[in-house]
Amino acid sequence: MQTTCVAGVLTRSQVQCYVPCKHPLPPKPGQCCPTCNSCSINGRVYRNGEEATLLGDPCVRCKCKDGTIECAKHSCPVLACPPSATYIEKGDCCPKCNGSQTRYLPRGMCLLGNKIYRDKATFRLDACTNCTCDDTTSVCDRVVCPPLDCDRTHQISVPGSCCLKCMEPVHSSHCSWNRQTYQV
Repeated sequence: MQTTCVAGVLTRSQVQCYVPCKHPLPPKPGQCCPTCNSCSINGRVYRNGEEATLLGDPCVRCKCKDGTIECAKHSCPVLACPPSATYIEKGDCCPKCNGSQTRYLPRGMCLLGNKIYRDKATFRLDACTNCTCDDTTSVCDRVVCPPLDCDRTHQISVPGSCCLKCMEPVHSSHCSWNRQTYQV
């Protein structure tokens, strides 16, 4: 479980492991993620202690430790500012709020984005995030979606899930073109 607190918003999320090898080793004592038996990722070999991020997903961070590589997907904290007031620095994983804002609310109220919530109110921030107002703190539980091993053009949404998944390849025994069918 990963817990962060940013600007009065407590975000709780499970660590999402990423295993970039075919035969992972079980997690080491005190660790939660399986490891790979070499320090190679994105086609590059890493030395002990070196860190890497996956191409195309700066939220997946890997570290070479004694000949094994351990990778996990970082969960971004829920931000108190509205999405229109956020930015992401080049190479960073998570958005940040532009500037700072100070608002004073009565006890028992929470401000998240542009909305105010009463104490003990539960609300869904997005498809992956459920929150509860606890006095003046928004406590949010966030699902972290696993890294996908397919190109973004082959990722599809699944009804009832906040995470995308890879499209299954379509295998056809025939092709149709110009009103004629060809067998493979």
